[in-house]
Amino acid sequence: MIKKISLLWICLYFTVYAFGQDPRAKEFFVAGKRKLRAKEYKKAIEYFNKALEVNKVDISAMGARGIAKMGLKDYKGASNDFNAILQLNPRDARTLNNLGTVQMIQKDYKGAIQSFSRALKTRRHPMLFFNRGISHYQLKQYKQAVKDFDQGLAMRPTKGNLPIRLHNNRGNARDMLGNHKGAIADYTAVINKAPGNDNALYNRGLTYKKIYKYKEAIADFDKVIKMGAKFKDVYYHRGMCRNATEDYKGAVADFNKAIELQGDDVLVYNGRGYAKQNLRDDKGAIADFSKAIELDPNNSLGYYSRGGLRLQAQDFKAALADFDKIIQLKPKDEKAYLTRGNIKFKLGDYKGALADFDQAIKLAPKSRKGYFMRGNVKQKLGDLEGAEADWMKAGQVQGKKRN
Repeated sequence: MIKKISLLWICLYFTVYAFGQDPRAKEFFVAGKRKLRAKEYKKAIEYFNKALEVNKVDISAMGARGIAKMGLKDYKGASNDFNAILQLNPRDARTLNNLGTVQMIQKDYKGAIQSFSRALKTRRHPMLFFNRGISHYQLKQYKQAVKDFDQGLAMRPTKGNLPIRLHNNRGNARDMLGNHKGAIADYTAVINKAPGNDNALYNRGLTYKKIYKYKEAIADFDKVIKMGAKFKDVYYHRGMCRNATEDYKGAVADFNKAIELQGDDVLVYNGRGYAKQNLRDDKGAIADFSKAIELDPNNSLGYYSRGGLRLQAQDFKAALADFDKIIQLKPKDEKAYLTRGNIKFKLGDYKGALADFDQAIKLAPKSRKGYFMRGNVKQKLGDLEGAEADWMKAGQVQGKKRN
């Protein structure tokens, strides 16, 4: 599950990036600013270069040139310009924000946090708290992210989409901290302000799904899909919710659409296989689980599901191969040993079955089923005393569970 993050704005204070300038430099600067706003970044840089030829320490031209370089994805050049300004004015919040933005784009989140923190010492602005919160979130520092989003919202910002982004991202951080109620409150706040915000609807749907409120999740995913479903995996998530609510035909339709949009995906094939299994399309389910295994040979869920269907169909040798693989992947899975032991029992491999039940009991000493099945094997091997002891132990374990 991937939460959709509302990303930062590239420039925080460009409109006030103007200081006292030489008249000739100002003329070049104004011309460059027009080109910058038209996204003609190369032309803009040419004008800012001319302004800097007139005055080498023209902070306005230097900062604007850095922003133009960001538009060209020349992040090193942009950083050089911003750092040059900071050599002249180390406390300039505008430049520190823009430097932090470049660092975020380059995934230097620690450096970005330092830049935004320095900026906040000079000017407390909700955008700076937002950007620093995003940086903390990317480092999985969710508590610090929530604190920053809290502080940004406490300043009651009204400009643009900032309040929406603060709520949405605080919701993401709260969700990661297990505060699902708080996360849903944030997403709902966004939806109340902007009913067409598919980002918040998608994120709220994911949180509802996480806390097993499948009907509510489906309702949110329905709305996202009606808006155009820019989130390709929304069909997968709705399909899983439909599986959970036993709408298996609807789930198959969603997984079909997910495969159409996303291509081959292990989770989607596992989900569709489960739906087909419940629709009694065992052949189709086995095909889906086999495809999931093909995509990920270490997919234990696929082996479990396919092995169970093969066991049900009494294809014991094929089922045995699947559970051999599960145990190879998960050597401490007590249930896998119990199932493989049962398969070996049906194949007449009583010694092999006994070894598996021994291991299952070793992993789960209070396994009633393990003792009972091991008793059956011991009976087949002629160890009647051992069988009776295991059956008695199974009864004792069951009695303790009831008490």
